[in-house]
Amino acid sequence: MVRTRGRRAAARAAAAVVLVLLTACGSTVQNRAGLRTAVGGDGLSAPDGTSTGGGAADPGAVAADAGLGGGGVTGTGSATSGGTKVTTRGGTSGTADTVATTKGPLPKTGPGWDENYIYIGVTTQKDVQRTAQSLNLAGLDAGDQEGEANAIADELNRRGGLFGRKIKIVFRDQNTVQTAQDPNTVGTATCRYYTEDRPVVAVLNPVTLMDVTSFRGCFAKAKVPLFSASVAAVDAKVGADLAPYFYQAVAPTWDALAPVLVRELQGQGWFNGWNARTGTAMPGQKAKVGVLVNDDEVGARVAGIVTRALASVGNTDPVVFQYTGTDFSSAVLQFSGRGVTHVIVTSADLLGFQLSASSQSYRPRYGITSYNAPQTFLENNGPKDQQPGSLGVGWSPSLDTSDANDPGDTSPAEPECLNIYKKAGQTFVGKRLAEGVAFAFCDGLRLIVQGAQAGGGLSGAAIFQGIQQIAPSFNTAFSFANGLGPTRLFIPGAVRRLAWEPSCSCFRYASAANAKL
Repeated sequence: MVRTRGRRAAARAAAAVVLVLLTACGSTVQNRAGLRTAVGGDGLSAPDGTSTGGGAADPGAVAADAGLGGGGVTGTGSATSGGTKVTTRGGTSGTADTVATTKGPLPKTGPGWDENYIYIGVTTQKDVQRTAQSLNLAGLDAGDQEGEANAIADELNRRGGLFGRKIKIVFRDQNTVQTAQDPNTVGTATCRYYTEDRPVVAVLNPVTLMDVTSFRGCFAKAKVPLFSASVAAVDAKVGADLAPYFYQAVAPTWDALAPVLVRELQGQGWFNGWNARTGTAMPGQKAKVGVLVNDDEVGARVAGIVTRALASVGNTDPVVFQYTGTDFSSAVLQFSGRGVTHVIVTSADLLGFQLSASSQSYRPRYGITSYNAPQTFLENNGPKDQQPGSLGVGWSPSLDTSDANDPGDTSPAEPECLNIYKKAGQTFVGKRLAEGVAFAFCDGLRLIVQGAQAGGGLSGAAIFQGIQQIAPSFNTAFSFANGLGPTRLFIPGAVRRLAWEPSCSCFRYASAANAKL
């Protein structure tokens, strides 16, 4: 029993670093890197792997191809915004705010920059692997997080930096146990560090445990954009209330995901009858769906979104359970007692639920997404009696599948990012989580820099305006397509059907077609 509880706690802790959500099923990293080594004029590498477009870059701009697969904008040497106004929804009341970008040349110094550097904050959680190993959890190597972020910054600097300055990463590491015990205090301290002690123009955060309401709100109040590379489950209202200071780098909102997930589950026959005691099909039995969400305001809204999506396909009476902490015994008892045969868990905590369900001989059919980290958590560490019948959708192949099942056809940015890491001595064969973290850093840092460049400034409003401009051409390294838009402040924009394959005891994509979010 002690061991089971420990594994649950470790699974939740590891979710904090499950930042990225990578790319596809099938080939190895080397195979994927070989799919495309040149992306034309907007790439970073020539077919022979050498860098293109080097030379004397305009000191006031990022070269047009420094955006890694699109979206880069050549600057003029002085940042001007033209006084563009961005109307956003601000505060929990939802009242409208109008924020104007700074007009005129960029001052020599400001909050998050000086004459030589532009500072970007990146949080890390370097003790996750050690914690996982102590509890015999496999495949939870997040890699050299500082080395991964610095590799991207170094490449962008080699390409000219931003507004005549070099990009410098300011790291802050988070202790897993402390963050799990008191995420509000740890998050607030981290926010103050980046907004008061060591000011930065933006923050990229992969630590899920810290990605709570108070943490997000602190950055918005300070008007510092937060790019979340965590897998905390949120809805569109979170982004609307915090705009233009909150973006999701590795996961879509549940408003976008739920209708697609339910439609794709229906198309795969997921709602067919199931015996939750034997973990086998039961023809003729009606599905009873259980929905597990966090016990907070956002979780309640997500539950409503999923419930409405289920109703659209005729499943009108789901059982919703809001949980706190990492003890899922109550959820298992509630679901099994009320005849739930099919379960959807909206966060990275599905592994914890499965461990508890297995100990109680409860084997429902799961509707899965990349939020659940199918390969990283479930395939590597989940009870084998829990996986049969699992179907769903995924947008992050490195979290969804093993190297052997990666399809290798995401976007041009993927091989470009891998090439940068290779030159920096970073490789990821057999290390899916580390690869996902690396892709999250590659996408997030590029998006911040390209947004600032296109928006002509370093304020949150300027970065927001720039991201809207580059959205159609931004290529993501960890997903199949990007979903960015005026009211869609998240990168993943497409999913594929995903299924548990008994013959290999693994997850594989059940189709090669993308469904748009």
